[in-house]
Amino acid sequence: MQEKSNRPDWAKLFSDALSCPGKISEAYSVFHDYSLGNAILAALQLQAKGLPLSPIASFNKWKQLGRLVQKGQKAIALVMPVTVKFKSKDEDESGAGNTEDDA
Repeated sequence: MQEKSNRPDWAKLFSDALSCPGKISEAYSVFHDYSLGNAILAALQLQAKGLPLSPIASFNKWKQLGRLVQKGQKAIALVMPVTVKFKSKDEDESGAGNTEDDA
């Protein structure tokens, strides 16, 4: 017996989004504050859930706007850049930021 998965077929959804005229444009017009990649990603996830393209926000943002989130609703995943600050070699060699006492 074959087990049926609830996972969407991302390759098929992505292919449909690219081949359907106006789909990417519609996604970008709804999610204009997001990068093109995140707009497509959000549109694909909403399509997989059978939901129309509509504004998205975090739970706290909806709460701040005075809107209620339906119980049981699941979040969608978006990509967020992570920035990391590295120390320069000059700082390391000069001892700046070094907390050890010189003996």
